[in-house]
Amino acid sequence: MKTRLIGCLLFLCALTGQAQTTNLPSGIGITFSWTNSISVGSSLSWQVYLTNSASSSLTCRVTMDANALTYNGQFLGDVETVFATNTLLSGTTTNISLTVTPSAYTNWTSKTRTFELSAYVNVQGADEHWIGIGRTVMTTSTNILSVSPTPPIQQNHSLTGTVSYLNPLSASLHNVTVTMTADEGLSTNSTITESTWNVGTVTSNAWITVSTNYTAGQVGTHNISALIKADELDEIDGNAEVEVVTP
Repeated sequence: MKTRLIGCLLFLCALTGQAQTTNLPSGIGITFSWTNSISVGSSLSWQVYLTNSASSSLTCRVTMDANALTYNGQFLGDVETVFATNTLLSGTTTNISLTVTPSAYTNWTSKTRTFELSAYVNVQGADEHWIGIGRTVMTTSTNILSVSPTPPIQQNHSLTGTVSYLNPLSASLHNVTVTMTADEGLSTNSTITESTWNVGTVTSNAWITVSTNYTAGQVGTHNISALIKADELDEIDGNAEVEVVTP
């Protein structure tokens, strides 16, 4: 089935929205909804809504199948499949959903951030068939920098700044460097702290992860900034504010 659906995929990807609605001659209306992109570590969710506008009950058989793909479209494996048979009274609506949690795709995180869902509806008795495909692309967080524990931080307590970035290219990154800078309020001697990592080469779909510790030295709101540089990238920056409070 996966190779026969490529034509449908091209049609759906041309849509500007995240949903496709089809009304079948039998009176069954189908709305297929998906999210075009999510951040890595989020759950993926696809929805099929069925509406019966006919004057009599109709029964639909629904199949939803999520696949993990590499960047070049190579099939890695099924993530999860849902089968549901629904009998809809006239004028009623039902929703069939498929959710894939991060634990289901962790083993593919280093290889892919693209997932494809095929949805198939068969209206029994009317002998009608409908099929659609939606793709969800996983992206890294808009802010590459995170702080733990979550501020506010008590004065003289320690905190950790972490930079995480997934190489989004199909090729390696070269001469990768990561710099984190914390202002003077996050040190014990009131000085700006700058840390630099020469990461070197980062392969396609591999993570860049570095971290360092600071001390909440002064009460107030302080700043940590991060910067990733590579030959193949524009500069990637991040920023985090840290509130320090009295013990």
